[in-house]
Amino acid sequence: MKKTSIIIHGHFYQPPREDPYTGVVPIQESAKPYDNWNESIFATCYRPNSASRYLSSDGRVDHIYNNYARISSNFGQTLLDWADDEHPIFLKMLRRADKDSIKRYGHSSFLAQAFNHTIMPLDGEHTKRIQTLWAIESYKQRFGHDPEGFWLAECAINPETVDILSEYGIKFVILAPWQADSIDGVPVTDGMPCDRPFIIKGKNGGQISAFFYNGEFASGVSFGHMLRDADAMFQNLKDLKAKMNDPDLISWATDGEIYGHHEPFGDMGLAALIRKIDESEEFEIENFGSFLEKHPATEVATLSQGEENMGSSWSCMHGVGRWFRNCGCHTGGPDNWNQKWRGPLRKAFNNLETSARIIIEREVKKILGKDADYQALTLDYKDVVSHKMTVSEFVDKIGVKGADRVTIATLLEAFRNIMFTYTSCGWFFNDISGIEPRQNIAYGMYAAQLLNRFSNTDLCAQLLEDLKKAKSNIEDQGNGSQIALTDMPQRKNYFNACSYFAMNRLVADPSDYTDDWGFMHLESHNENTMTIVNTRTLQTNRITYSQIPYAKGSMGFLLTDMESGESIRLNVLTSSERSLKSYTSWVESRLSAGFPEAMIDTLVQNIGNYLPLVASNKNLFKETVFTENIGMCIKAMKSLILDQPDMDMEKRLKTLNEISIFVKLKGRTTDLEDINEAFEKKLDQYGKTLLNDETDTKTLSDALSLLDTAREEGFEPKITTFQDAVWAMRDNNLDPELQERVSKTLNFMPFEG
Repeated sequence: MKKTSIIIHGHFYQPPREDPYTGVVPIQESAKPYDNWNESIFATCYRPNSASRYLSSDGRVDHIYNNYARISSNFGQTLLDWADDEHPIFLKMLRRADKDSIKRYGHSSFLAQAFNHTIMPLDGEHTKRIQTLWAIESYKQRFGHDPEGFWLAECAINPETVDILSEYGIKFVILAPWQADSIDGVPVTDGMPCDRPFIIKGKNGGQISAFFYNGEFASGVSFGHMLRDADAMFQNLKDLKAKMNDPDLISWATDGEIYGHHEPFGDMGLAALIRKIDESEEFEIENFGSFLEKHPATEVATLSQGEENMGSSWSCMHGVGRWFRNCGCHTGGPDNWNQKWRGPLRKAFNNLETSARIIIEREVKKILGKDADYQALTLDYKDVVSHKMTVSEFVDKIGVKGADRVTIATLLEAFRNIMFTYTSCGWFFNDISGIEPRQNIAYGMYAAQLLNRFSNTDLCAQLLEDLKKAKSNIEDQGNGSQIALTDMPQRKNYFNACSYFAMNRLVADPSDYTDDWGFMHLESHNENTMTIVNTRTLQTNRITYSQIPYAKGSMGFLLTDMESGESIRLNVLTSSERSLKSYTSWVESRLSAGFPEAMIDTLVQNIGNYLPLVASNKNLFKETVFTENIGMCIKAMKSLILDQPDMDMEKRLKTLNEISIFVKLKGRTTDLEDINEAFEKKLDQYGKTLLNDETDTKTLSDALSLLDTAREEGFEPKITTFQDAVWAMRDNNLDPELQERVSKTLNFMPFEG
């Protein structure tokens, strides 16, 4: 029986979410209990798909799949930039999946993606080049090789886009079945076939291949809850194969977030489907690059022009109207709402971009000479946005010195933020007051502020005037101008950074000292003066600071810019929720740190003397002993779990047990939760260590012992990261005794071999 190739594509993407003034992602109320939507979706989708459980009939872990090694996918650069800082182990799992897919298929399963998800048919030629070249360089820095495929935001395409992709060596894209009208000049009426690639041509001679996904199957995955039943999903595949008369290929593409975020535990449904395909005689998993090599496109598909001949997409029946006018496409909301705000919002950004390009071109020529090409300079800026080099290294490379370094860096940072104003999510939903349009507006206001000192007119005022025309459906939100003013930061970013660093040095343990807050860097400091550098613009500010008290026990700082003389008073309790969370974390860490081993020994000895008395009926004495010692015991237990690297593991565990007896007699729920969290944190640390060194059997043994102790004491810490890491060690010839211990402790099926 001929095997049909199955290609599953997941489009994994989140818009940029950081505060453009600092580079720090704020806490988003709508995402709680997570700090922000990136964290929420990471927990339910991105991380689970890097280590998805396939369970046996008795509930044991039979296999852990890195789904990214078996499916086709693309990850947005803005999402991976965030993951760089917050979840570096996840990036390691993606790179491992990339290598595994190349080994298995001869081609990577990862595609590049338009840099910040702009609708490329609406972009000018230079912006199309920016979106393509910045994306390619970012991909190369992540994975170490060139991309073959390219994911277009919303699959939006037109012939001019094809020309640019072809010029930069892209071999294929993925499109919806309704995005082409004919094959070799013969009209199609029921959508494009999903069983083979086609040639698509540009306006000026460029050409690449296109795969058209199966729209019906993709819809079933996204909206028909197919992932809830892998057996039924597999049967649907078999039925589709028969209906298509034994095709060479069946492919589908969806938002990757369906695999766990929109469909809970969808990652496990995907893993189960992959397993069924692997075990079948009818199908085999493949990726687009390998299939294209075996089955090169020979037929020409003519792209749909869309309304006003502006191109087509996968999510707007009108073409690309959704991103510049009130076309009627939306995601819900009251019946009386409209999206008339979309047109004025795009026009506001277009006007800003026009002014910005004039300014940037003029200033670049002043510094680099009359023949300097600012467009070439912005293309070269790929080295910065891809993290190949820092801004400082970049301006050194182009030979800029002195104050001109700040000018060039500021112009390029403004240009980057203008690119971000066009992130497609800002137009996709129902109202301009949503978090996505607000984010785009914030980028625009920041860019305007950066450019204002080079302009004869007030760019911020112009932008605000344009934004007035973009009216919200919600009366108290007003319009885009009111939203922009509401969201403007109340103080300069370097004042916020100074307060952050001052609090860090005041309350944190030295092991938690930090010199970076977003893209603000603490270059130097003494008792009351700081030098802070914006690593994006290279602007340096020197600030004096002094601690001042506030009512009700609060505190803050008096901050003065040494150059301008501007002073502000900043109450730390009125700073951002994100900063307050950092302050609390530093305090908790410091309170748990630095517990000498000798003090723990004394505490255990005293507890041994107290226990018989505590167990008596003398309630007052019992309460006194408990009150005076419980805090010390909690701190000692957390120190034993998280610190004490020089203490013998056997002694650590024995001491934990002895102190735990006292704590559990009358420990508060919050105390016990703190200890459970400490166990979880330490096991996560062990897991990350093991993922970096899969031969470290001593760490594995210590971690298993700690987990056994936690459970013996009645705690049930989460072990996901630890499980992931240990699974990766299964092929490292663990000795039989350790294998058996791993399987029992972590609920794994016995390791083979």
